[in-house]
Amino acid sequence: MKITIDHLTKDFGSTIAVNDFSAVIESGELIALLGPSGCGKSTMLNMISGILPSTTGHIYFDEDERVREVRLQEERDI
Repeated sequence: MKITIDHLTKDFGSTIAVNDFSAVIESGELIALLGPSGCGKSTMLNMISGILPSTTGHIYFDEDERVREVRLQEERDI
């Protein structure tokens, strides 16, 4: 599955965790997120998985399925 990250930004008030990040990860490609503590690695993964909404920008799976925020457990249909 191809993942396209398009101008993704996430801020927490005055703190910018991810700033205007764009990338294309091709199907089957292996990547790594490297950086010091607090640089936005977990925030990026949480946005890609849909757990955390982005402030601006979009994430697409296979160019047509846009990632949306995952509903909280109590809102899910079980």
